[in-house]
Order: sequence, then C-alpha cells, then structure tokens
Amino acid sequence: LETAAVRGGTCVVRVEIQRETAQQWLELLSAQERIATLSEGAAALREADVLTRTRASHGAQTEYDAERVAAELRALESDLRVAEVQLQDASRRLAILLGRPRWAPRAVGTLEAAARRHAPDIAEPDMTGVPAVDFARRVERATEAGEVVAKRERWPVPSIYGGVYGTTDGDSASMTFGLSLPLPVFDRGQAS
Repeated sequence: LETAAVRGGTCVVRVEIQRETAQQWLELLSAQERIATLSEGAAALREADVLTRTRASHGAQTEYDAERVAAELRALESDLRVAEVQLQDASRRLAILLGRPRWAPRAVGTLEAAARRHAPDIAEPDMTGVPAVDFARRVERATEAGEVVAKRERWPVPSIYGGVYGTTDGDSASMTFGLSLPLPVFDRGQAS
C-alpha cells in the first residue's frame, strides 16, 4: 500500500512538471509573438519617423508631428526591450524546467494553433460577468468600431447645396444648387 502511495505521489509530481512545462512553453510562445508584433510596429514607426522628419524639414509637416512620431517610436522601442527581457526570462525558465539551464529554447507555432491542439474537447467556460473579460470584450469591440470609422473617414463626403439670393441689378433673383465633393489634392496632412 505504501509503494502505491509513493508511485501515486511520483505520478502527481510528473503531471505537475508537465503542466508547468506546458505553461512555460505557452509563456515563451506568447513572448515571441509579442516581440514579433512589436518589431513589426517599430519598423513601421521607423519608416513614419523618417517620412515625418523629411516632410517637416521641407515645411510640409510641423515639427510637432515629427516629434510626436519620434516619441511614439521611443516608447515602442522601450516596450520592445522589455518584451525581449521577458522572452529571455521565459526561455531560461523553460530550459531550467527541462534540465538544460544553458539552453535557449524557442517555441514553434502560434498561440491559436496551440489552443486548438491542446484543448480541442474542452468547452470554453462561460466567462460572462467576469469584469476583466467583460472589459476586454468592450475594448475589443471599441477598437473594431474605431477601425470601421477610420475606414469610412477615408472617403470624401459629398454635399448637396442650394439656395436663392436676390441681386441689386433689377428685381431679379438667382437660384443656385449643386453637388460638392472635396478632393484632398493639395492637402499635405496639416489639417489633422
């Protein structure tokens, strides 16, 4: 009976190590995806920084715009450095769990694929009423709505006008009406 209890305890320890290893692997994968996303954003902001500085030097944009983009770039690069440290930490913790402390493992795959692969039969728990989840869903919906609005605002809005005005030359009245469509041909982005 005592041998069975020891075997059971060993089995529990083994399962706990497997669970912790899987958790560390997911943390490593998450950190890698975060770095990929931040790196992509930083590359785009570097291009925007060069563009705004060039336009500002030619008077096509304000210095404020150039400094604002530069500040956003510095903040994003700072976030990227923090994410790189978190990636190294997650990699070291996984290597230690696997018994190879000098190894720097990298996770392969995506979080979505890992979620599908590791939990295919588990139904998603009902998270309604959990404040953090509700807030995250509201933020997601607001972000999606903001994207829709931004896409709609790219198109010029036509306007119809009409009117009547009297002239001083005789007793006449003129009517005017038409359609107007703004085209940003000479707009250098200074209005935004």
